[in-house]
Amino acid sequence: MRRKNLIAMLFCALIFSAPMAHAQQDVVDVTVDIFKDGQPSTPDQNPTGRIDNIPTKIVFNIGDTGLLTGSVLIVSAYAPAPPNVRRSSPLMLGQTRLLLTDMGSPLKVIIATPSAVTQDLEYTRIEATIINANDVVIFDLKEPGKYDGYDAPILNLTHIGKTLDVKPVVNSAELVSETIRGKIRINGKAPKFAGSNLVTRLVEDGLAGGNYSIVLGEMRQILDGKRAPFAFKFEGLIDPSQSEIPLALEVWIEDWAGRKTHVTPAPTPYTGPKTRYRIRLDAIGPQVYNPMPSKMAINKAISKTVIAKKTVAKVKSNPKPKPTTKPKQKIFAAKKIVKKTNPVMTTKSTAKSTAKPAVTNKQVFQIAAKTRPKAISLPPYQRIAGKAHFNASKGLPRGSVLVAELERRNNSNRPALLASTRVFLDGLSGAVSFKLKANTTDLDPTLSPARLRVRIEDKNGKLFFSNLGGATVRKGFNTVTLTTSPNY
Repeated sequence: MRRKNLIAMLFCALIFSAPMAHAQQDVVDVTVDIFKDGQPSTPDQNPTGRIDNIPTKIVFNIGDTGLLTGSVLIVSAYAPAPPNVRRSSPLMLGQTRLLLTDMGSPLKVIIATPSAVTQDLEYTRIEATIINANDVVIFDLKEPGKYDGYDAPILNLTHIGKTLDVKPVVNSAELVSETIRGKIRINGKAPKFAGSNLVTRLVEDGLAGGNYSIVLGEMRQILDGKRAPFAFKFEGLIDPSQSEIPLALEVWIEDWAGRKTHVTPAPTPYTGPKTRYRIRLDAIGPQVYNPMPSKMAINKAISKTVIAKKTVAKVKSNPKPKPTTKPKQKIFAAKKIVKKTNPVMTTKSTAKSTAKPAVTNKQVFQIAAKTRPKAISLPPYQRIAGKAHFNASKGLPRGSVLVAELERRNNSNRPALLASTRVFLDGLSGAVSFKLKANTTDLDPTLSPARLRVRIEDKNGKLFFSNLGGATVRKGFNTVTLTTSPNY
């Protein structure tokens, strides 16, 4: 009986323990799954193909007429140019093109960029445009946006033109022809102009950074055999209805290959046909100067050569003794007379008479030898070369120029300017080389040291970069580091 009771108890225990074990196993599995999902998955050891998304917000006003059919929004991300690195075109990180069919403002657009490149950048430059079906820009940005990894930049696009619809052009007023005249001079020495052309244009003074301008009038002159000043006179067609658009004169000289050799420091504003314009050109780089001397220099050289010939002739004629026929007769006569009186005196007298011509010959020879050597003269000019370093991360407007000046402080309030040069920075960035030509007397070590001042400004004189206080000029190559101005 007892055995039957034990067997029944064991059987009941097995029946009730099996579900409990299964339940415990299920609870353990569930808890493991919960904590396993909560733990972050370990990343790959060599991640490749990662993409960073740059968010942007595009705002534009389409007006009542709306966008034309086929208009496309283009949003691009560019890497900023590294300091002191020249690059023909900016490095594009990514671009998004979106067809604006049944879409309006504002739009949230994401640009996909490679993470391997963007992780080392401090910021990215964002640009956006809207083009029509003919690839003509109809909306553009006044200033590019900037994304530094936090807030999405807001890009406000403005419309180019007055209307969105394509309408036939109707001339509100007839074009007026105006005569533009003036003279052009060269700063410094005039080089050879063999095969060179002088180009004078009347153009619309566009915004800084524009790649092209509308030409209202142009004149080309061949400069073979011509000397400055160069006179110009041509007709320009001007629309009176667009009088609010400023006009300017652009002048340059190009060589036989079309390369510019002389340019204006800045475009000359056009004030009307009554003005007689006076324009000066600066040279770009070293030039081959005209060796032909002036008439005054030729006359001076001829007069010096004539005088030198006369003096040489006198020197050559002096040492030559006269014919010795008559002196010999006198000497012989003296000998005869002395023989009768005192024979000892004859030797002394003859020695004295023969010694005199030898002394005169030595003196003439010494004078001629002193006049032959020429004094060694120092070169009248000395070239100073250097390089300016600056970080134009935002770029430079069109017409910007680097100005290098050599000066020395004196008793007056303003320092004396010894030499200066201008380097045009269109298409350049980073380190820019420059050269100065100063008088050798101005660089005398006995004088107070001269200082080199370098600055970068736009065509209106607005300062962007400069070396505060200047730097002392050194012999050889000068390296100047420019600091950023608050205007930049």
